[in-house]
Formats: sequence, structure tokens, C-alpha cells
Amino acid sequence: MAYANRHDSGLAVLLLDLDGFKYINDTLGHQAGDQVLIEVSRRIRLVIRQADTLARIGGDEFCIVATDLRKPSDALRIAQTCLDSLRRRFSLPNAITR
Repeated sequence: MAYANRHDSGLAVLLLDLDGFKYINDTLGHQAGDQVLIEVSRRIRLVIRQADTLARIGGDEFCIVATDLRKPSDALRIAQTCLDSLRRRFSLPNAITR
């Protein structure tokens, strides 16, 4: 926030929670769940800017801190791009089903 104030720019904190993640762990196992988390983070990192911060803040929760935003719609664009990247089918080649 201090950076945004100093540079007279916007800042957005985006929170992402994975729906159905518990079901993946319960039915396919924690190894499959770990693969999903890795793939989610990979996809998000590919679409956010290098200066933005991505963090996993809980079991299935992620946070993106985006700085240097010029208008509120910039945050919406980032959120939509992330969601679009996660809509593609996930393949879990190393998952061991129970």
C-alpha cells in the first residue's frame, strides 16, 4: 500500500479459492491434490505480471497482489485472465486413484 501511495498508482488484492478441492483430495488422494495446486500456481504465474505477487495462503486458497494499476478495471482484467486460465481441463498424469 505504501508503494502504491508513493507512486500514485492502484493496488489490488485478489483472493482465489478452489471449489471442489476437498473432493479431489478425498477421492484421488493428496498426491493428485498437490498436482492440482502446482498446476494452478503455474497457470496463474503465466498470466500475471512478473512484478505481481502470488501466494498460497491456505490449503486451496491463493492471493494475488497486483501493483501499478491505473484504473479499477485493470484488477478485473487480471482476475478474468486468471479465471480463464483455470477453466481449461486439468490432466493429472501422475495421480494415483484409490
